[in-house]
Amino acid sequence: MRRKEKTKVRIAKMPADGAPLRVLAISVTGAMGGAERSYLEVLRALPRERIAPVACVPPDSPLDRLCAAAEIPVESVNLRRFRRSTNPFVLAGQVKALYQGSRAIVDICKEQKIDLIHGESPFRGLEKTDAKAFREHVENGRRIYYSNCFFCHGDALGGDGMYAHAVNPVPANFQDSGVLPNFQETFFFWRIAKGGPGMPDEGAPGDSVMPEWERFLTNDEIWDVILFLYADTGYRPRTFEEGGEAKH
Repeated sequence: MRRKEKTKVRIAKMPADGAPLRVLAISVTGAMGGAERSYLEVLRALPRERIAPVACVPPDSPLDRLCAAAEIPVESVNLRRFRRSTNPFVLAGQVKALYQGSRAIVDICKEQKIDLIHGESPFRGLEKTDAKAFREHVENGRRIYYSNCFFCHGDALGGDGMYAHAVNPVPANFQDSGVLPNFQETFFFWRIAKGGPGMPDEGAPGDSVMPEWERFLTNDEIWDVILFLYADTGYRPRTFEEGGEAKH
């Protein structure tokens, strides 16, 4: 595996009217640790003519007050960290809190007209405008997949590669109709880039031994792998209608 090259971060999809891209930035904790300071600095540094951030943070917290002081619009939501537990009552409480928090975020996305909910691959549009260029991205994704990913995810993308039996949780089965069609491409970009080691506690139980591929692949290469996964399985990524309604 090779080290990644320096690349520019691509914005998934700009609004057609030229208005700034509205992005919801979520922080589960409001106490000021290293991650929260980085969160705040990133929001401060965003070019406001292109990106209009909305901070989603715990109410009456240090991070809440600092975002407001930086003139960053704030939506206050209590979000619980997901902790591993074998206690069914603890798990039930966490699932309930997760559902309530998710519903609150959906409402914020609708009210604030957040654009990132419509996020897709920066190359997805080529499927309609330049079929040859789109196919080149898919074939590059195929090459990268069989150079790096098939050892665990398998020759036929079934999660049954030669190393699959040695890892827990088992690798994702991309042929399963409950995987690729249920998520947007931006989710898989994040999941692949961060791998297992880069997942926060909130990612449980989705953590794994998958490498942080952002250390080895460029942004474009990760997007190409995602295009290949959808093209090879025949599935379509999840999208959203106007108003935030899910569509497959």
